[in-house]
Amino acid sequence: MAKTSSASSGPSMGRGAPRGTPRGTVRRRFPVAGLLIAVILTAAVSVGAAAFLLPDRHPAILSRAKEITSAPVGIQRYDANRQISVIPTFSASRQMLINTSGTVTADHSGEGLVSGRAALAVDERPIVALATATPLYRDLKYGDKGRDVRALNDELARLGFGAPADTDRYTTRTVKAVKALWRGLGVTSDLDGNLAIADVIWLPQREAAVSDWNGVPGTMVTAGTTIGRIPGALTAISLRDGAAENADRTITVFGQQGVLKAGATRIDDPEFCARVTASPEFRMFAQSSSSKSVQGQSSGQSSGQSASQESVQGIDATVALTQPLDVMRVPAAAVFGVDGDTGCIASDDRTIPVTVIGADLGVSLIRPADGSEPSAGPSTVQVGGAIRGLTCPRG
Repeated sequence: MAKTSSASSGPSMGRGAPRGTPRGTVRRRFPVAGLLIAVILTAAVSVGAAAFLLPDRHPAILSRAKEITSAPVGIQRYDANRQISVIPTFSASRQMLINTSGTVTADHSGEGLVSGRAALAVDERPIVALATATPLYRDLKYGDKGRDVRALNDELARLGFGAPADTDRYTTRTVKAVKALWRGLGVTSDLDGNLAIADVIWLPQREAAVSDWNGVPGTMVTAGTTIGRIPGALTAISLRDGAAENADRTITVFGQQGVLKAGATRIDDPEFCARVTASPEFRMFAQSSSSKSVQGQSSGQSSGQSASQESVQGIDATVALTQPLDVMRVPAAAVFGVDGDTGCIASDDRTIPVTVIGADLGVSLIRPADGSEPSAGPSTVQVGGAIRGLTCPRG
């Protein structure tokens, strides 16, 4: 008997239908993706409602900072060193006279004129420059007396020739000193110890730059005529736009130091001015000023006008306290009731009068007004609201 196919053996089952599924039924699939979306939406709505219903809270980082009411006190050594500008004051420029006649055989003025050294040579004899407090105007010899003799003795003593300083007599020591001067210049003959005015050019200062110099080798010079011109001597230095201080200060100009007295804005100490004048830096300054003075005269200015304009430009200098101080270093806002250089600070609710010494980048440098040392003062000071309303007692 022939085999029948499976199609004829009864109702067929759908392709891929799972075993055990009753014939004639259809399997339904649940939408999983839709379920996930519903869950997410429900959670979002819940969070939003909670955020809306709960009270607002500021993050801790945005909360109001606590007010600072105290600050530490530091102690430092303070010398008030700072750069300033100073104005030099010069005497009038001077014409220099030669006291001999003849032919110039050597010129020694290339680096300026220096007391005790030869300025030039006339007929092979050195002509010495001497800076004396009183101009030399006559021949001097043993036994002479006068202000010019005292000035000669003082300068020869300063130069190290052993003359008797502070005496107005031409003594045997003066004779020996004059001989030593000439030997130092190379003169070994005709040394009688006298000083002939023909052998001297008088200087108003120890060292000086020279201009309009006529001591050129080969030229003729005549006694009583001008041999050259030197700029005016430095007589004082003043602070430019500077205020007086209540303590001595050390001032440094061209590497030379002097003392600017308390309450002063000008230093005119002759010894200090002489040291400044002798410095190489000042010589360069003087030569530059002299050149500008000549240019000014060629343009119609007087030498005085030109020198004045040069001086107004000022010279760089520094000042510092001669005796450095220990000071308290506090915030500038800690000092209240400031009047001039006086004020007050507060510590532990106690008001302390102070003197303001200086300032540095938002910091006040102070000392107790009663003269006590800063190390004995408070370790902290009050600031901000802690000093609001406090007053500083006067007197």
